[in-house]
Amino acid sequence: MKNIAFLISFIAAFSLPLFAQADAPAPPPFTASFTYENQNIADNNFSVVVLKCSGQINSTYQKIDTIPQLDINQPDPEKNCNWIPVGSGNCQSDSSCYFSDGYYLGELKFAVYIPSLDKTFISGAIERNYLGHYGSDTPTEYSVQLFEDDSVKVDVVQVDKGNWPEWPSDFISLMVLGLIVTVLLEGVVLLIFFLLKQAPKRAFLGLLIGNVISVPFVWFADYYIPLTSIIFILEIIAVVFEAWIFRLITRKALSWKKALLISLIMNIVSFFLGQLIIP
Repeated sequence: MKNIAFLISFIAAFSLPLFAQADAPAPPPFTASFTYENQNIADNNFSVVVLKCSGQINSTYQKIDTIPQLDINQPDPEKNCNWIPVGSGNCQSDSSCYFSDGYYLGELKFAVYIPSLDKTFISGAIERNYLGHYGSDTPTEYSVQLFEDDSVKVDVVQVDKGNWPEWPSDFISLMVLGLIVTVLLEGVVLLIFFLLKQAPKRAFLGLLIGNVISVPFVWFADYYIPLTSIIFILEIIAVVFEAWIFRLITRKALSWKKALLISLIMNIVSFFLGQLIIP
């Protein structure tokens, strides 16, 4: 019965990544505010599209249907591609436009048509890259200034970091709190095994040493590797590593099977209860 429970628990742990999406999370959507000669655009029905350079290597963008004035096909001999409209913004009366598709990354241009001027403006190329932990440093708001001489100026106004902690002060503080909470929660689990005479006293030293090493490793790796499944992969690494520490500190008084089982249960408890204590 013990062998079956162990086998089921371990298979469940190693199956977690299979149920997690392995792709990087979607980049955040963004907005752009437009002005003409430093004034909001009077036309409520002005139109904006995003241009990408089609024909470049790895380009997967398709031209969209749009109004004739924005049906652009602008050759770029230097890049050996053509700038074409690939997406449109949902524009409001306050001269701002919302772009729900955050995947407009790399080089892009804004093309704007103002009916009252019967004029189309095309910005220079700007870079929008997937930056930071889970895209937390990806720009989410732009200011696009149009001028009478047809020039266009684009500035980044805001980067929305969402709920991610500021680096490094908040991150380090949360990580230390996470280490304390993890040691306390896993200590309770280990105490139960100790009282049941399933773990020697030296295992508590292994718990402390293992977490002092594994918790910072898990936090830093999760911060810098933007994969939604990475936390489960890191937890599996932590389970195996802490089991090895148990074996090392207890001078192999714990078998691999028992060390892995204790480590697995401790990490499951600290992972799920820790999520409630440190959201």
